[in-house]
Amino acid sequence: MSLNLEMFTEKQVYVMYSLYKSMEVDLESKQNRNGEENARLEMVKTNLSLIEIYAIQKRQEEVRWSLTSLFQSAGMNPTLILEFYPGSESYNTYGKNLVVNVEYSEKDLKHIFESIRDKSPRVTGQLKFKIVPEFIDGEINTGDIFGIQG
Repeated sequence: MSLNLEMFTEKQVYVMYSLYKSMEVDLESKQNRNGEENARLEMVKTNLSLIEIYAIQKRQEEVRWSLTSLFQSAGMNPTLILEFYPGSESYNTYGKNLVVNVEYSEKDLKHIFESIRDKSPRVTGQLKFKIVPEFIDGEINTGDIFGIQG
């Protein structure tokens, strides 16, 4: 039985993605699955695909986060928890979320202040950061960000 995603909020759908991912890993690692377990694995994979398609559609509806909106929401060089859209490149690289120290370059700040001044529409950009606590450099597309916590 596949999911009816309309019954849930967007955030709830993404929480279910994590649960289904966990179920997929458990079922795939099981040796000698029986017929019921194989059927459950196929259902899990179908639901994961449905959620990934849903996330792609949500990302196409609007740009949720841009460099400018992140700056306006969180300020200069904040430490944030970034939550990623399921199936996005950032999700596949870092997982569901990542703690980062945002680092705006001089070029980024110029772009941000010009965007604020000109009231430009939101567009995705490359966000530079250091991963906490290792302080490893990283960079992602802001279009992969579903939510932030600061």
